[in-house]
Amino acid sequence: MTTSPYRSYLLRLWLEPDDNPLRWRAMLESPGSGERHGFTNLETLFAFIQQETERIEQELNQTGSKDTRSKRG
Repeated sequence: MTTSPYRSYLLRLWLEPDDNPLRWRAMLESPGSGERHGFTNLETLFAFIQQETERIEQELNQTGSKDTRSKRG
């Protein structure tokens, strides 16, 4: 499987009204697969994004892939 350096997610953010103090919750959904990831705070959201980007970089480095972004004129 070829790893693409591109990811897109639909991001949902909301404040949970029953939390005291109020806390942000988040959900990322992949539009292509419908896969969802829920987060109980912003720190775990940011950690997930960092882990995903690092994982993609490692996979691309291991396969020796070059920049696969399309060239635009």
